[in-house]
Amino acid sequence: MTDVTNDFLKTKMTQKAVTDLLVAELQPLIDECTYNVKRYNVPITLILLYSEHDISNLIIEHIRLSDIRNIIQIKDSYFNFVFLPFTDVEHSFSLINHIEYNVLKDIKVFSSVNAIEPEIFNYFNFINLYLVEISEKDRGNILTY
Repeated sequence: MTDVTNDFLKTKMTQKAVTDLLVAELQPLIDECTYNVKRYNVPITLILLYSEHDISNLIIEHIRLSDIRNIIQIKDSYFNFVFLPFTDVEHSFSLINHIEYNVLKDIKVFSSVNAIEPEIFNYFNFINLYLVEISEKDRGNILTY
């Protein structure tokens, strides 16, 4: 956990509470994706786009029909999760760059991206990895893995 205050990413909640809420909302969709990765060997990438503005309509205009989007608003924060079936992590960066630098160039947006693995044993840790990266970017700390 990187933040123990009650205002993690402007949600008026702790990081644990935010992660728990996101896991509850996303677990069925993640389960479906992990099944497809495992059963059909289909690469699926999950992108989290975080902002303090509702950017969902702009994202809808720029994703493919096969992409799955789930937006979760918590107070002043918008968490846009975009599942990209048939896309590995390297190819997802073109969408991220297009959205961050062309579509949303006047809006502060932070992104985090990872591949969906065939099995996820701890949903809390899986979602929390995205949140930690977003939080570090929001604070101006650059993470390198």
